[in-house]
Amino acid sequence: MKRIKIALVIATLEIGGAEKQLAELASRLDRTGFEPIVLCLRQTGPVAERLREAGVPVHYLDKRGKLDPGLIFRLAALLRRERPDILHSWMFTANTYGRLAAGLAGIPSIIAAERGADHWKRWYHFAIDRRLLKKTDRLLAVSEGVREFYARRLAISQERITVITNGVDLKRFRAFRPPRPIDPGLVLSAGRLAEQKGFLDLVRAARMVIDRKPGTRFTVLGEGPERPRLEAEIRRLGLERSFRLPGETADIRPCLFEAGLFVLPSLYEGMPNAVLEAMAAGKPVIATRVEGSREAVLDNRTGRLVTPAAPAELAAAILDLLADPARAAEWGEAGRRRVEAEYNLDSIIKEYESLYRELVKSKTTGPGKNALER
Repeated sequence: MKRIKIALVIATLEIGGAEKQLAELASRLDRTGFEPIVLCLRQTGPVAERLREAGVPVHYLDKRGKLDPGLIFRLAALLRRERPDILHSWMFTANTYGRLAAGLAGIPSIIAAERGADHWKRWYHFAIDRRLLKKTDRLLAVSEGVREFYARRLAISQERITVITNGVDLKRFRAFRPPRPIDPGLVLSAGRLAEQKGFLDLVRAARMVIDRKPGTRFTVLGEGPERPRLEAEIRRLGLERSFRLPGETADIRPCLFEAGLFVLPSLYEGMPNAVLEAMAAGKPVIATRVEGSREAVLDNRTGRLVTPAAPAELAAAILDLLADPARAAEWGEAGRRRVEAEYNLDSIIKEYESLYRELVKSKTTGPGKNALER
């Protein structure tokens, strides 16, 4: 039987949540039934090495500047040569160029994936998204919150959007042997140092926590444009000895297993990998009540949900858990069980495989129009 060829299109292969999930998908698809390739529009990055090691071909399109109309034609030419059965694009840049190029190249099936509740988008971004629905067979959302967001912004019913969430490789966590014992006073967070992640609120909350519970320490793993602003706030609040920004790490597991609890203070989200990995490590999670996080974290069962951009409320939740290690351990174990039941990467890969087979079958037996156009 002919394998289904999937062209996975993304803007960059830098370290990020979507990039990581794309690499997991491309690396783990059943090669007896699927042939993945990755088309990267703008720049390479560390994720490319993971794909090469897995034997996944990676092509670079060298996007030039913010707007590059020629990229549509270069991508269409590559698609004509590769002749994939399905184009599966990830996030706005790839969704836009990918769908336009796939239309020119005559790709049979087109999937566009929305990976977050993109509050940064302006009216014209949504106008482009709405226009391109006619070229889309399936619109994917990474969480129910993202599905609700896009159904509202695109003025379509939620039934027209399919949810396939993120997954965690549970075997990596089950097999891990922590090099250091748990430090109950260590509060960990992780993510790109960007305004969206709300780390400035965590710095301010940390000052309140340390005033009440001296000796508590905070670490945020990641890199990004907010570093200078965060460092300035850390200095302003006198937290140089208590709040660390060590940068990116190739393996978050040693830090996760050492920490007493995990915090993610995002202003908006999709389905944060860091939260799922913290739960897989058996950590209680304090997160803001935003898309994705509010689905993964069960309030007062696997952690706490707090209001975004509310440092005092965040500090109070952290202090409550630090004061009750037994409850923290109970919630951490409940979170681990929840990830194993709901966010197992093996199950998520099977959902993608079923979707791909369904689309190919519908094009073989059905009328030929895009599903979202009918």
